[in-house]
Amino acid sequence: MRRFVILGIALAMLLALVGCSADEPVVVSREALGTVVSITAYGEDEASVREAVENAYTAMAEVQAQIDSHNPETPLSQFNSSPYTPTVLPPEALAILDEVAALGASADYSPTLLGVSKLYRFEEGGPAPDGDALSI
Repeated sequence: MRRFVILGIALAMLLALVGCSADEPVVVSREALGTVVSITAYGEDEASVREAVENAYTAMAEVQAQIDSHNPETPLSQFNSSPYTPTVLPPEALAILDEVAALGASADYSPTLLGVSKLYRFEEGGPAPDGDALSI
């Protein structure tokens, strides 16, 4: 839950800075959460704006540390390694899933699809799996 508080604070700082008037925005793009995330922020004090942007990326990295499906050490990867075995997720992973549900994004983010995603081998540019591979 601490991670969401940090993320909330970082995002609140960014939103507060958006209301400030500055001619040139601070634009930072980098990989985060499995995609490219771009943050555009405005403010009178560029150093404070950059610090807020860095805080937002730090919060995203902390969340990703819990849900990264490519790192076998994350709670979500460990859960997905044996999807048919009942497993208790750690509180941090449950908090993330609760936040996803609270945002109404459950249809857009499903950790249960990892096994299917691996069959498609997106990173390798592999062919689509046949129907037998997709059936349980």
